[in-house]
Amino acid sequence: MSGVLNFAISSAVESTNAPPIPKAQGWGREYSATSQEFGQLLDLSQGVPKNAPHHLVLEELKKSSSDPLSAKYGNILGELKLRENFAEEIRFQYNLKAPQDSSTLTNSTKNHNNINNQNIESSLNDDTNSTKNVEKSTYGSINNNDNSLSSNNNQEDNLQEGTITYEDIGITTGCNMAFLVLMMSICNSNSSTTTQKDGVMIPLPSYFNQMMVFSLLNLKPIYIPCNTMNNFKPDINSARTYLENQLKDDDTITTKIKVICLVTPNNPTGSVYSNEELKEWYDLAKRFKIALVLDETYRDFVEGKDDNDNDGKRGIPHSLFKEKDWRATFISLGSFSKGYRIPGHRLGSIIASPTLLKHITTICDCMQICAPRPPQIAISHILPQLREDLDESSRALSKRRKLFTEIVNKVKGWNVISIGGYFAYVSYPKEFKNGSSNLGLKRKLLGSEEISKIMATKFGVVTLPGSFFMPDLNDDEVWENDILPRSSIDGKDDGDVDLRDDIWLRFAVANVDDEVIIKLGPRLLEMNKMMGIEDD
Repeated sequence: MSGVLNFAISSAVESTNAPPIPKAQGWGREYSATSQEFGQLLDLSQGVPKNAPHHLVLEELKKSSSDPLSAKYGNILGELKLRENFAEEIRFQYNLKAPQDSSTLTNSTKNHNNINNQNIESSLNDDTNSTKNVEKSTYGSINNNDNSLSSNNNQEDNLQEGTITYEDIGITTGCNMAFLVLMMSICNSNSSTTTQKDGVMIPLPSYFNQMMVFSLLNLKPIYIPCNTMNNFKPDINSARTYLENQLKDDDTITTKIKVICLVTPNNPTGSVYSNEELKEWYDLAKRFKIALVLDETYRDFVEGKDDNDNDGKRGIPHSLFKEKDWRATFISLGSFSKGYRIPGHRLGSIIASPTLLKHITTICDCMQICAPRPPQIAISHILPQLREDLDESSRALSKRRKLFTEIVNKVKGWNVISIGGYFAYVSYPKEFKNGSSNLGLKRKLLGSEEISKIMATKFGVVTLPGSFFMPDLNDDEVWENDILPRSSIDGKDDGDVDLRDDIWLRFAVANVDDEVIIKLGPRLLEMNKMMGIEDD
């Protein structure tokens, strides 16, 4: 079959790196094709849930998938019943106040809510008039005829302060889609002739799917260096200095920052940002009138502050929704894939000002029309019943993270630098860098990709190398111009040297059981032995 095309591919697509996980999984297949000297393959490469969805979710999926109404178009921003009940779950998780009682709402807000409530019968239900209502309105949302977005210039003023309502929520086809449409809504795609480019500040290491979005949209990433000695927390002082220089009309700064994007618990590092740290970033974004985007895909695995009492139970991720004017600055992205364990059904969320969601709707209508309806309908009315299951999952993963840390840190030269949510960021012995001779290779420096490949093909342990979450380590121009200098710590400026050392691997700990974690220790010891490091 010929691979020749008579037309050109977009230069933005061609210049975007291919998804890296299949590459790492290919290394695992190489091991599986051998005699598997060290036992079964231990795949710790991808952050996916190990267990099946809760039985209630599976039962409801059967019902919703078999109803012909669920095959029709739905609301662009998602099923109204799901948005309402998901708003209640967020209020529960973040300890937010309940919405204002309808008796105290202004007339304009009442009218807006009445318009929205007309869509309830458009969702899958037992109402005998549902089919008639469906044909009239909601399923025609391909025409952008979604009544929940009826314009109201005073709508924002009437929304609840310090809490969220269903009007703040949009449902997307996965969180990656949420991130893509959000960036398209806020940032202008840059061209080669653009003098000042729209940019996004993002911590380094960075989640590769987000970097791929920047590349596809021709957006300029400005990387905030993370402190490798402080759980890979991003350097806010470095970001503040850059933004302050922007205000001075510094001719050397050709990037206009539109967004600060953080991920907590972080992918890839697992670092969990405290409420106090997030409030600092919120205040910074608010001061400079830019958006603070928080990817909270792993929000259901933030532990409570008192670990002794909570034993890994879900905690409150942050208190930013309690800010009086949070809608003017803050945007939260989420995923139903991790907590509810339905990654293949592709549901994500955007919590943001309805003013922003109105513009996001325009893009979603061109890309997804509506998120998959059967899973929306299936979980919309059982969310409260799944809270206990979320807590149990959080406890189990907390226990596994502690086990992982204990086992890895026992092996000479291996250290868990940061861990949280689904991931651990681990440094391996520095001696590996100069260990090519132990592998019978020509003298060369070994980076994280070579180490990750050796671990997979020789010892059956699949991880992702830290280099997958970095710009090209050999691109001096990027490292000089696009990565901010680290701020001085105790009078010492570390620059970006530590990050460029490339001595980290990402381990995913949610897609395996405790038995796999226990088997990991002996294989790390064997890796050490092959690289000439004997255990004490």
